[in-house]
Amino acid sequence: MHTPTPDEITHTPEDIVPDAELEKAYGRTDKRGAVDLAVLKYALGWPVPPATRRALVECGLISIRYPNHMGQLNRKGKHYLRAMQADTTPETILKAMNRKESK
Repeated sequence: MHTPTPDEITHTPEDIVPDAELEKAYGRTDKRGAVDLAVLKYALGWPVPPATRRALVECGLISIRYPNHMGQLNRKGKHYLRAMQADTTPETILKAMNRKESK
């Protein structure tokens, strides 16, 4: 198994899923917040809308085994999650999720 060097590790979600890839999956780049929330929901086992799930598959963040399978974060998705919340406490994440859910 290859252990990445510090130069190979990307530190921001934008490095892992560039805007061009996000635009291809969603049709526009202003959906990064939706992707962030969906990745976090997947990490917690919460459901996401089907259109969001398709976009996450296109971005390569989740793997789906069969058509109706909810899917799970794959390696790229886990890297995205770590980069997204690199310096954030779990309490801050949950508070942010509650704010986004109530909108």
